Amino acid sequence: MNTTAYEYNTAGSENFSHAKVMAVANSNDELAVVKYCMEIGLIDAQKLCKNCEVSMKLVWRNNIGTYAWRCGKRACGTCVSVCTGTIFAKSKCKMGVILMLLFYFASDSVKAKAVGEFCGVAKSTVADWYDICRGYCSKEMLRVDMKV
Repeated sequence: MNTTAYEYNTAGSENFSHAKVMAVANSNDELAVVKYCMEIGLIDAQKLCKNCEVSMKLVWRNNIGTYAWRCGKRACGTCVSVCTGTIFAKSKCKMGVILMLLFYFASDSVKAKAVGEFCGVAKSTVADWYDICRGYCSKEMLRVDMKV
């Protein structure tokens, strides 16, 4: 099934509304942020261990300060951050902050300086994240058959 431009229209979406994104992002509840990201497709909702193909469990990891996937097979013990392989990978920003940045980028209604103030990050961080978002958008536009 081919993706169409209509699938990218978030207007009227309750899951990606300003109120919903800000409530989750500002909740200080890392699990709520992770589950919301799973709900909207930014993070896998299920994961299989690459080593033994057993279903992985979502666990809190104190040493990395976030949630991770741990292999359900005790003998394996493989553990992978929920951020690995996602837009959140290798970022110093908290997931909630990145969610807000993604929302403001997608809404294209607020200037970068104001976005930085809203999110509590430097204007250069906003610019860096907007560049990342533009890169993802460019790749997707080249991949998907869309009418302009």
